[in-house]
Amino acid sequence: MTRVDRSSFPSAHVAFLLVAAAAILRFATLGHQSFWLDETFCVWAATQHTTHTIWTTRLDPNEPSLYFLILHWFLGLTGVSEATARMPSAIGSVANLALVYGLGRTLFPHTAVGRSAAVLLALAPIDLWYAQEARMHGLVATAGLVLALGLFVERWWAAVLIVAGLAGGLALDHTMWPVAILLLSVWTIHWFHRGRRWPALLRVGAGTTAAWFLYRPVWVQAVDVYDRLNTVQFFANVGRFVGLQNLIVVPLPAALLIFALLCLVAVGVLWASFRHPSRRRWLEYGTWSVFVAATVFVAVPRLYGLKQILVGVWPSFVLVATWATIAIDQRSRSRSGKPWASGCAFVVAAAVSLCALQFTFFTPRADWRGVAARLASDTSPRTVVVLDPSWNTLPYGYYRPGQPVVAGPVDSRAALVAANREADQACLIAQRFGSRPPTSPTEAWLDRSFELLSTTRFARLELRCYLIPAAK
Repeated sequence: MTRVDRSSFPSAHVAFLLVAAAAILRFATLGHQSFWLDETFCVWAATQHTTHTIWTTRLDPNEPSLYFLILHWFLGLTGVSEATARMPSAIGSVANLALVYGLGRTLFPHTAVGRSAAVLLALAPIDLWYAQEARMHGLVATAGLVLALGLFVERWWAAVLIVAGLAGGLALDHTMWPVAILLLSVWTIHWFHRGRRWPALLRVGAGTTAAWFLYRPVWVQAVDVYDRLNTVQFFANVGRFVGLQNLIVVPLPAALLIFALLCLVAVGVLWASFRHPSRRRWLEYGTWSVFVAATVFVAVPRLYGLKQILVGVWPSFVLVATWATIAIDQRSRSRSGKPWASGCAFVVAAAVSLCALQFTFFTPRADWRGVAARLASDTSPRTVVVLDPSWNTLPYGYYRPGQPVVAGPVDSRAALVAANREADQACLIAQRFGSRPPTSPTEAWLDRSFELLSTTRFARLELRCYLIPAAK
């Protein structure tokens, strides 16, 4: 690997100030947006069930139980609000900055890679987004970094980090599988080319075996989730694109084995390429370009299912991209002989990250808090609140607890009047996630059947109120 002297940009003081400012930002703005649907489900699952129920019952058939337990214990100590529910994710995000710094120091000693990676991760829009979401996906990145440290720290006690990172990550979210396989593939190639020391293999083998035994109770759930992947919109679209009706055609163990072999081959090819100066130069520029482009991509408010997978591996990608960035800067300085040439590639990467970070910061979540406030101030006792799809009763119930609501689909006046005999107005909370209205069967029926009195737009939502005429 290219050696980079400690004087490389940024300096330790600049890096500390940038990381500290980004860490403060993560905590200072935790409550500036309202919960969206999945966050209210997590809060509901964590607060309305006991520890035993959370651990033994599949409250969410698509997710393991560890995150709900963490949230249950944390909210029990702090109380429930947007800020407190997102606090575990923010703590994990700040921990990621220290972990990626330590991993950079371990893999690239005597260089600026550790502190530079901490800066780029602190400015990463995807890390900020999931640091401020009451979901488990951001904590997978923390588990991945703990696992990476356990793999690459050459100490016997690092096996404990392997167990904690691997078992904890898999119990947090099934997206830890690709993260773990990728990290283990990198370590395997590293081990093969760096002397094949058997104590290291025994340490990693013991740690992964112990993690597997801890994870075994969740294995059946992972298989069930895998079997349902064809019903996920992203995979359904990919299947249609490649002309396959059933994209998931092999069992989960076989799929994991195939993915592991592909990762080993890819990492092996890249490792061999890095040993050739001309190929390494192209790989450095390619990695830097992919990092800049990916930073812009993850700031765009689309494809959240894909980003939930990317966030787990993002710190490791940042570390590799930082190494490539500093290597480019060092080469530029050695060729030009000008001190200012050192740091240009890093400054561009950091500037792009900062711009994308601001865009992400101002990307709104569904503003259920705003809708609830408008309903509380502007509606009369004769108003019937209608929700379709029915799962939106969770965010509505959080912000307007105890208020009656009609869950759709609704296609008759009788259903509205049954909720409130004196109803003269129906207010529908419609979803606006980029699709054209009407976005539900109920909205289509209301548009055909009643006069629209008013519409009020909120972030990703719209409040539409209709006149219900008196019965003839």
